[in-house]
Amino acid sequence: MTGDEVHGQDPQLRSVLEARGIGYVLAVACTTNVRINENRTVLQADTLAASLPQDAWYRQSAGAGAKGPRHYDWAWGQTGADKNRCLLIRRNP
Repeated sequence: MTGDEVHGQDPQLRSVLEARGIGYVLAVACTTNVRINENRTVLQADTLAASLPQDAWYRQSAGAGAKGPRHYDWAWGQTGADKNRCLLIRRNP
């Protein structure tokens, strides 16, 4: 399932998806607190993004936009020992 920030702000939705074993990608604001290190550490999403090394980022095109090409940098932020639990982070180059 995918969703925008409105859906990403709903912890109940995430809980239901996890309980049913449904994979999801939901947008959250950069100020959203996320848990890493097997839930031992809480920090803001933008702090996690800033801590990633430069070689963790991959630039991808999102196609042409009204103002020209749309390129974004993407990286995975690991949240715990389970490789299936991670954050997909997007930033503007």
